[in-house]
Order: sequence, then C-alpha cells, then structure tokens
Amino acid sequence: MKHLKVIACEISFRELCFCASQSVNLVDFTFMGKTLHNEGCQSIHSALQAEIDKVPVDKYDAILLAYGLCSNGVVGLKSELPIIIPKAHDCTTFFLGSKEKYKEFFDNNHGTFIYTSGWIERDGNKDDSDIMNVLGIDKTYEQYLEEYGEENAAYIMEILGSHENSYTKIVFIDTGVGDVEKYRM
Repeated sequence: MKHLKVIACEISFRELCFCASQSVNLVDFTFMGKTLHNEGCQSIHSALQAEIDKVPVDKYDAILLAYGLCSNGVVGLKSELPIIIPKAHDCTTFFLGSKEKYKEFFDNNHGTFIYTSGWIERDGNKDDSDIMNVLGIDKTYEQYLEEYGEENAAYIMEILGSHENSYTKIVFIDTGVGDVEKYRM
C-alpha cells in the first residue's frame, strides 16, 4: 500500500474522493480553489509549488497532481518525491475520459461550455481572486456609465460580454457522482 498526496482543483472533489474510496492506497488530499485558474500560469505554478513544498517527503510515496496543463501552470514543478501529472490539456480531459475523447468532442462541438457537478457546486465560491475583480472589470453598466459616459459604457459592456456570445450550447458531463437531477439546468 502506498501513501499518496493528491493536490487537486476543488471542482474534482466528488470524483476524486470516490476514486480514493475505491483505492487500496492511502490517499490524502489538498483541494485548491477553482478561481486559481483565473489568475494565470505564474499564479497557478506558484500556488502549486507552495503546496508541494508543504508535503512531508518522509510521509508520502508520491504526489499526484489532479491538474492538466492548465495554462502551463504545472510546468517546472519540483519535489524530492515523484510528481505524477496526467497528460491532459485541462480537467475536461479527465471528465471526458481521455485526450482522444477531449479532442473529438471539441473538434465536433465548437462553442460549447462544459459543466460538471464540481463546476456547478463550486460556482458560489467567489472571492477577491475572481478574474473579473482581479482585472477591475466587475462593474455594472450603470457604474461604467457614470464613470465613462454612455458610448464608452456601451462599448465596454459589449466587449466584456463577447466571450459569452461565442458559446452556443451548454453540456453537463455526468460523471456518476452527485445528485444529477439537481445539476440539470
């Protein structure tokens, strides 16, 4: 039996805990907030390295990172322990089952927003590191109107909403854990 340390994004909480409950190995977790992804490569890397540095090398056999490339935030992480990182673009690869299924899905489903139980459940965990807040673009139309005038406020809102216009459908991935009926939109 091995003693493993898993460092993961909180959106995979249910799935990873289920897997650990089925494992013959002893698994300890650290779950990182999903808003970490909003802060970019260097923030992801720094936060993950800080967690890795906390892992006692005499207690664990390996560190498992439940992250994909995630903006290359996992590149260059170091530890005295072996670090196992899946070959995946991001967590959607995990939820779809493989990098081949990921590629096939996205090649055939442009403009699709993906939800899982973790994305839905953890959506309420907004904090000061929310990307809109970090960038200073978390204001209402009325606030932009007061600050920049009508024409500029309209333009700002159009630009800020443009990412939403690129999505034409939403898909929920049922991973078999959680209350699926609760997650249906």
